[in-house]
This record gives sequence, C-alpha cells and structure tokens, in this order.
Amino acid sequence: MNILLLSGSPRKNGNTNAIVQRVAERLKTNHNVEICRITDYQINGCLGCNHCQSVLDKPGCVQDDDVTRLLGKVMDAAVRALLLRAVKASDGSSCSAVQICRRL
Repeated sequence: MNILLLSGSPRKNGNTNAIVQRVAERLKTNHNVEICRITDYQINGCLGCNHCQSVLDKPGCVQDDDVTRLLGKVMDAAVRALLLRAVKASDGSSCSAVQICRRL
C-alpha cells in the first residue's frame, strides 16, 4: 500500500519531523511510504476566485505553484493523506504552511 505522510513543520530537524520519520519507519515494514514536507513546496494562498469549483476532471486552480504536483502525490497514495499536524504549545496555532495547505 502506498502511504503519503505530509509534514507541515518549518523545522527540518525538529520534533514534528522526527515523529513523522518514526511513523514512516514503522510503516515501511509493510508499506511503501513517502514523506513530503509541505515547506519544501511553493504553495500560494487561495485567491477565492472559485475557478476550481468549475473544473471537475482535473485540479482547477489557476495559480502556478506546486499544489497540482503535491495533489498528484496525494491521489496516488492508497492512504490518501495522513497529515501529522503539530501545534505550538504557546498558543495552539499551526504554522502557515499547514494553514495554507487547505487547498489540498
């Protein structure tokens, strides 16, 4: 089974990515696992133009960024997406990369 793990942490060697790596190690014994760090992709915020709502047979966003490429990885995975989302202990918010990833 193909499993895609999405990590939204801006810190490549931080605790969130360490947890994602450990989860991947456990899953790799029985599955094909790929880790994608959202911060490695160019993802723009939604423009609110609603163009994507009129396109049904393919990703319909008008923006020229990496969402289409990342969405292809999500769709190829048998487990569509396991998003490990960590929040800051100080205020309970998530990083901007995870917030912007709502377009997926």
